[in-house]
Amino acid sequence: MSNRIVEFFDVSSICFEPYLTDRRQPQRPSHLRQKDFDQNYDYGIIFVDIFYDISEKKIHCIGAPLYHMTDLVSDRNISFLTKFSLLKRRKHSNIEIQTIEIDRVSHTVINYNSWLKPEFLQFNIYGKVNINLINDNNSCLLEDKRVVLLKNKDNQLRWIKDYCDYYQKIHNADIVLIYDSSEEYSSLELLEYLRNNTSISIVVVRWPVPYGPIKYENSNWDSDYSMYLMFEHAKYRFLQTARSVLYVDIDELVLSKNNQSIFEEAENTNEPLYFNGEWIVNTTLEKEYSFKDLCYLDRRKGKAVVKWCLGLNGDNRSFLADCLQWRVHDHYSHALKKSLRNNLNTNFETRHFLPITSGWRSKNRYEVVSLDENLVKDERLILTYKQLGWIS
Repeated sequence: MSNRIVEFFDVSSICFEPYLTDRRQPQRPSHLRQKDFDQNYDYGIIFVDIFYDISEKKIHCIGAPLYHMTDLVSDRNISFLTKFSLLKRRKHSNIEIQTIEIDRVSHTVINYNSWLKPEFLQFNIYGKVNINLINDNNSCLLEDKRVVLLKNKDNQLRWIKDYCDYYQKIHNADIVLIYDSSEEYSSLELLEYLRNNTSISIVVVRWPVPYGPIKYENSNWDSDYSMYLMFEHAKYRFLQTARSVLYVDIDELVLSKNNQSIFEEAENTNEPLYFNGEWIVNTTLEKEYSFKDLCYLDRRKGKAVVKWCLGLNGDNRSFLADCLQWRVHDHYSHALKKSLRNNLNTNFETRHFLPITSGWRSKNRYEVVSLDENLVKDERLILTYKQLGWIS
């Protein structure tokens, strides 16, 4: 592919010291915490990344909620440095700091008034001085691109390859933006594998934020910060000039009833496309498998969870506004204090593959289901496999 993009990005993070008691405290009541809650909870992240706004007139610091500790983010503790001032220990003054606490995210914006662009952020906490690089804004890299947004943790490389090929060939995606938290291979190994085994553009962001505890019994989803930080980070660092974005997990393939690209439809409507779908169960006995080896729907299961595709062109650029938060299953207006999820689109639906998982949340999804009258072969899915050349 000419002008193919294959890029890797790191983040610039600041964390609490692990041995201090004065750090983020969970909001979930103790009686609603599962046994491994403390093990999985993110007590550490203050800012997962520090980067320039697309205008280069302000700095974004994206982090998990600070709750009772928002006073840490003030001009008493934060200043800017240039390479010259770093040597001379001279700080930028005259900065304005605003921190907004939204759903599972703390977003700090720092305006600076200086002709000299700052290059480092200095953060003082309990006498320790952190000096962090301010990363570039990379929205220009994805300008006018159709982007698939993926959060990855230890998924099989072949699955990721097939996922990339699917969205490139079936929906005309331009680029896959991957936030990678893997432990079984490095983010650079993932990038090199996809460089050599796919033809679509790839951007991999090394993402050091743990997923966090899941919902338990009657609790809310309240501690899975990693996903919500990803949405806020992608929105401001990478997607300010993108044409459209599709958010689906590794185990979700979007089918079209009219062979149309979901990006095309999203770009030609004034609201997000929301869609659900059907569950595909595990019927293969093979140890090595991918999507093409799975094609049975289970009539006993309800609809799969809702995901979305969003055009960012024309009037849809309003979805880049600060008051609109991107979330896993919808978009939320903090100005209107309500979800903007509308009726589900009927032209698109997912196939949600239970056994396409690294098993980090549940091993039950690997369970092989015996063929019986409740399982139905998905002919539309099989036709799409043939269209891709995955089966004959």
